[in-house]
Amino acid sequence: MPVESSKQVGFDARYVESLLLDESNIKSEDYTAGLDLLRNYSLIPDNQIVSHVVEIHPLYPRILARLSQNARFVDLGCCFAQDIRKLAYDGAPTHNCTAVDLEPRFFDISKDLFQDHERLQGSFMGADIFDEDEKLWVGLEGNADIVHASSLFHLFGLDKQRRIACLISRLVRPVPRSLAVGLQLAAKEKAEHIPIVNGEEPSFCHSMDSMQAMWDEAGKESGLTSGNALRWQVELTPRDIPESHRIGLFTDRRLTEVLWVAELVDGTVPETRVE
Repeated sequence: MPVESSKQVGFDARYVESLLLDESNIKSEDYTAGLDLLRNYSLIPDNQIVSHVVEIHPLYPRILARLSQNARFVDLGCCFAQDIRKLAYDGAPTHNCTAVDLEPRFFDISKDLFQDHERLQGSFMGADIFDEDEKLWVGLEGNADIVHASSLFHLFGLDKQRRIACLISRLVRPVPRSLAVGLQLAAKEKAEHIPIVNGEEPSFCHSMDSMQAMWDEAGKESGLTSGNALRWQVELTPRDIPESHRIGLFTDRRLTEVLWVAELVDGTVPETRVE
């Protein structure tokens, strides 16, 4: 049930979905334009726009616990920052949370939607993740404990995905237990290029082996794992795409969803599975 207390930050998904699906609640032209932008760009059905991806991740209890201990959380491609608000709804402090998106209009729209202009303590940052200007990332670089990046990698080909992984490798603290987590489309069998967003740049859909290889390369290229003191350990958890979600290009039966985690571990210790 939605929480109505003026002190509560965030609302549950059912409440926000009801706002989105009831057009009588939409008063602002900017608000409507933002939703149109989201639908046209991401191809996300209305009933999935505010789904809390981080909540369904197997590491969610661990993420929530770490934020309660003042861990720094960065959400790349945050959209409405609904995942940060879900963490807040479940009791996590948000002063160490940063929401990043290419389209800054989502920020004011989301504050209207969630009614938390004065109460959400996290920061919002409009940025192009492919902009390598060091000034852009001052304050974040080397300071993130957890980076969340859902429905982001699969928008691009392998080269740009590697650049995103390099950025994350720059953002995280260079210590064991730093995490990158998310959900994305992947290939059911072998890794291959599949047109998800457009035909001009087919998305690269990973297998387990190709995903690990990408993070290994990103770690070395960024300098994070040079010297073998640290390494990225990647784990994928397959998740069937519900039939109700198989619309448009998502009808390709070669595709599945994966919940993924890349965790920095001691490079001198033999590989183990992420728990």
